[in-house]
Amino acid sequence: MGAAYYIPDEPRPGRLAEYTVNPFWPLLTTMLAGSWAGLPWFIFNGKAMGSAGFRREALIAALTPAAAVVLAEVSASVIAALHLPDRSLAYAFVIITAAKLGAAYWLYMSQHRSFGIYEHFGGRVRQGAAVAVAAAIARDHVVRAAFEASNWLGIVVM
Repeated sequence: MGAAYYIPDEPRPGRLAEYTVNPFWPLLTTMLAGSWAGLPWFIFNGKAMGSAGFRREALIAALTPAAAVVLAEVSASVIAALHLPDRSLAYAFVIITAAKLGAAYWLYMSQHRSFGIYEHFGGRVRQGAAVAVAAAIARDHVVRAAFEASNWLGIVVM
């Protein structure tokens, strides 16, 4: 009976390892298409490559939409309290977008460490450009439909 050898920073790929992509692709997808496509892809990619920080990455990806809603609510309250014009909401969207992109960049940096080790030791890597382009093309339709359904859903999806 042998002892299990475990290095905390080493990725442990699972059954989905053949679908691993460079974390650059989910980051680019978040930039071009929005968090509706990029954040779930980060979670899937982290699980596929067996990212050492998967739990932390999944938590950040799951909390980012909630943080966007909180930022929107706080921004709307501040704008109302200061009696600013409604067009001030556009600046709130800039803050929300910056927060989402900041979370996506953090996820990229976290996964990039594990990805480097995964790739160095011969892990299979797929190309993610087709998914990024398809999500960017679908962006307008998805975001418009989300805002038509609910402003809060639109804020989460954009």
